[in-house]
Amino acid sequence: MTDPIERAFTFIQNQDAYAADVMLKLLRVDTCVPEHGNYAAFCDLLESLYNALGFRCERVVVPPEKAAQIRPRVTGERINLVASQNAGKPPCSIYAHMDTVPIGEGWTHNPYGEVAGDRIYGRGAVDMKGSIGALLLALRTLSELNIEPRCDVVALMCTDEELGVYPGVRYLAEQGYVRGELVWLEAGLQAPLQIYGSAGDIEVSLKASGRSSHSGMNFLGVNAVEAMVPMMEELMALKERIEQQVSAIPLLPLSGAEERKMSSMFNLNVVQGGVKANVLPAECSLTLDCRYIPEVTFEEIATDLQAAIQRGRARSKALDWEIEIVHCYAPMAIDLGGPCAQRMRRALQAVHGYADADIITGGLPASTDLGYVIQATGNNDVAGTGVFTIQTMAEVHRPDEYVEVQALKDAAKMLVHYLVLE
Repeated sequence: MTDPIERAFTFIQNQDAYAADVMLKLLRVDTCVPEHGNYAAFCDLLESLYNALGFRCERVVVPPEKAAQIRPRVTGERINLVASQNAGKPPCSIYAHMDTVPIGEGWTHNPYGEVAGDRIYGRGAVDMKGSIGALLLALRTLSELNIEPRCDVVALMCTDEELGVYPGVRYLAEQGYVRGELVWLEAGLQAPLQIYGSAGDIEVSLKASGRSSHSGMNFLGVNAVEAMVPMMEELMALKERIEQQVSAIPLLPLSGAEERKMSSMFNLNVVQGGVKANVLPAECSLTLDCRYIPEVTFEEIATDLQAAIQRGRARSKALDWEIEIVHCYAPMAIDLGGPCAQRMRRALQAVHGYADADIITGGLPASTDLGYVIQATGNNDVAGTGVFTIQTMAEVHRPDEYVEVQALKDAAKMLVHYLVLE
C-alpha cells in the first residue's frame, strides 16, 4: 500500500470515539417511513457534518406529483441532500438512503442509539445510517490527513428507499445529479462477496366487493371472501409459471436458499375479509408481492398479471373490484468487470487481505432503488460496498439492529482506498 493509504488506515483504526459519536447523532433522528416526515431535521444534521468538511450542500425535493405515486402514501416533503466538492476533478457520486423501516417491538437496546461493547444499536444502524457514518469517517480522514482524493465526491443522501416506487435517488438520477463514477453504499459487504444483481418488485392490491347479509339467509348477499377464491386460484396458477423463471445470475450463498441461481418469486401475502361468523363479508382484500429477475421486464410481468386478474374476475361473483398494480423497484445487474467495480474489489482485498479465489459473486433476491438509477443513467459500472457483515445482514429490519464498530471502520478504509488510488 502507498504511504497515504497506510496513514489513513492507521488513523481510521483509532477513530472509535468519532464513529460512535456520529452514529449516535444519526440514530437519534427518527427517519422511519412512512410514519415520520423528519427528513428536514436529518438534513439539518447532515448539512452541519458535511459543511464542517468543506462540502457545499443542496436540498432537492421530489415533486409532490411524483411522491404521490409512493405506496403506502406519504406526507411531508421528500427532501434529498446533495453534498459536493468542487475542485474541478471528475465527479464520483456516492449513494446512501436516509430512511429506515419503523422501529417495531421487541428491542432490548435503545432503538435511538446505544453503544454496547463493539456494537452500536439502533434502527437504521446497519440499514443504512451506518454507511453514512462510514462515509463521513472516510471524508474526515482525508480532510484531517490532507490526502487529496482523485475525484470530486458528490454525496447523495436520499429518501424513501424502504418504500420504493419513487425514491429520491430515482428523481436525482432523472434530473442529472448522479454524475461520473457511482459508489453504492448498499451493494456490498465486509465479507468476500460481491453483489451484482437484485430483483425487481411489484405489489398488487385487490379488493372484491360483495353484499353483506345474515349467514342464515346467504341468498340475500354476495360473499366477498368466496368471490376472492377464483381470483386466488388464477394467481396461484400464475405463481407456478412465474417461479419457473431462473436468472443467469448465481444467488449469493444465503442460509435456507435451495436455488443456485436467482429466480422470480410470487407470494400471496395478505388476505383480509369478514367481521363475524354469522355475517356474510361485504369486502375481501388481497395483497401480493412479486420479485422478478433482471432478464424479465415489468411490462411482461404486468401483462401476465392483468391476464390472470381478468380470468379471475370472469369466474368470480364479486359485484365490483378495486385493483392496483404498483411497480416498487426495477431489477438491476452490475457489470463487475467495469473499472469502478474492479476498483472497489481491490479496496475490499486491501482492507481484508482476500485473494481473488476467496471472493464469491452473485445476486440477492431482495430489491433496491439502484435499478431505477441504472435505467435513468444507463450506467451499470457500480462500485458496491457497505457496513453489512454476514452476521448483521441477518439483523436488517429486526429488533436490536446493530452495526459493528469495526465494520464501520473497514467500510471507511475501503472508501478511502477507492477515492485515492487509481
